[in-house]
Amino acid sequence: MIISATFSKPSKNCAETLGKPYTRIKIRYAHSSGKTPYFAEAFTETQAFHSQMTEAELDEFIKENAGKTFKNCVIRTESEETTILANKKGEITTLKKKITGTDGFSAQKNGGKNAGTAMNILSKSANRTKNYLIPEGMPVPFLVLLGIMTPEGKIISSKYDKFRQINRFLEFLDDILPAVTGQIKGRTLRIADFGCGKSYLTFAVHYFLTEIKKMDAEIIGLDLKRDVIEYCSRTAERLNLKGLSFDTGNIADYSYKNEPDIVITLHACDTATDYALDYAVKHGCRAILSVPCC
Repeated sequence: MIISATFSKPSKNCAETLGKPYTRIKIRYAHSSGKTPYFAEAFTETQAFHSQMTEAELDEFIKENAGKTFKNCVIRTESEETTILANKKGEITTLKKKITGTDGFSAQKNGGKNAGTAMNILSKSANRTKNYLIPEGMPVPFLVLLGIMTPEGKIISSKYDKFRQINRFLEFLDDILPAVTGQIKGRTLRIADFGCGKSYLTFAVHYFLTEIKKMDAEIIGLDLKRDVIEYCSRTAERLNLKGLSFDTGNIADYSYKNEPDIVITLHACDTATDYALDYAVKHGCRAILSVPCC
């Protein structure tokens, strides 16, 4: 099976063919649940677009675009890496390299034909499990209580996108932690989640920092909806989570006893993201992790 496919070096007809002037497209296997196991990220010079694909749609996309719309395409399976290259004359060369075993390349000229030969790398082997920061297969109390995971540690199929989204955000957090903790000289890390909503991310950040990273952290989730905040507070109490609190308030004028080191927002609605960024800048927060609302 295909694990990932990366398309780069767009041809002149890219915008006409795909509707936007993409500079690069990355497609990766995300999970085996549901009908769309592949996650695609398409980049222009200024924007990123996300979508999902079925296996058949990925096969068709490779066939139609590798060596044509994009002059460079790298496809990986569990055992092989295939690179599809197009020269100025439109001739396509396919290079294959075994990931395990021999390191040699085999190349063949396709005489300008499409990249259908790339389909030969498909392997219908066992499903691949991604190594998430919060792993699958092991019961995590807050995920079970919030309805993302079963008591046995299995991710509920309808919640898999949320599970993957949370883990992806945690990867960004993990990347910036060394820079932030190096500035606070060993004291407790303080994080504010503006527009936290049901607080999937807030609980995940607390779990990641305190249970996985074994750090001291104070985290507060803030939202305008009182009923949501009351629910999150009850959940935190039920789980007996220390250093995690929730409050009702407006991002624009909320006052902290201790200013947060990191401000995070995930789809904070309307102008909430703007207010969060404004607050973080004016109060000298050391890092901002923000995914704007639609």
